[in-house]
Amino acid sequence: MIQCSRYVKPGGLSSRPFLMSFVRVLSVFRKTAGHGTWPLLVTTKRYRVDRSHIARDFLERVGMKHSGGAIAHLVDQFGRLPGIGRKSAERLAYHVLRLPKEAALEFSDSIRAVKENLRPCIHCSNLTEAEACDICNDSKRDRGVICVVEQVKDLLALEQAGTYRGLYHVLQGRVSPLEGISEDKLTINRLVERVRAGGIREVIMGTNPNLEGDGTAMIVAEKLAEFPVEVTRLARGLTVGSALEQANREMLADAFAGRQKMP
Repeated sequence: MIQCSRYVKPGGLSSRPFLMSFVRVLSVFRKTAGHGTWPLLVTTKRYRVDRSHIARDFLERVGMKHSGGAIAHLVDQFGRLPGIGRKSAERLAYHVLRLPKEAALEFSDSIRAVKENLRPCIHCSNLTEAEACDICNDSKRDRGVICVVEQVKDLLALEQAGTYRGLYHVLQGRVSPLEGISEDKLTINRLVERVRAGGIREVIMGTNPNLEGDGTAMIVAEKLAEFPVEVTRLARGLTVGSALEQANREMLADAFAGRQKMP
């Protein structure tokens, strides 16, 4: 049984008139639940209904029973996303249900296209739909400098700063013995081959400033020690223990300007 008191906005409504209004709202839901339509609740001057609570209870106690578990499965899938809790997943599921069919299918197709069409760049391991990414194909880039990052999201964060005009190399992770990630699972050997091919004068270590990131940077520096290249790292203006994606443009610009040579 749904408690009516949860949906009353502060203002002191009498129980009998509100109960009659609330019953009418539920009757509309019952009539439309089997037809795939999801009406909006109308807020009158006299009665104000908290629609978010009604939506969640309707999904939990009515919608999931009539959908054969489809809504529950959708909520579970949204709940797997980082930073999304149970309540947020329910709100997202309710939003998808309210979308027109064409918009919902377009959203689904965009997810499928990302997983099926994107692939690592043959040079730097950045994500691209072609063999080489736009950065590697850009003739205006400084091809003598490579910035090494852990993930593609770190590359995007550095690009948003707008101050770096060299090339990149994505390691696709970091060395972490506790997680079972060794250097063989990263693209370090591919980076070594790029440097061995010649034309590189500087390699900037852009790994995250934490224990695993520093350890990965040291491993890469040791691999490149035999080549006549200068190995530097981003300045410690970045907060230790944080991630590049959390830094703002000013912090990233200062980090590039104050980069230091690896010991």
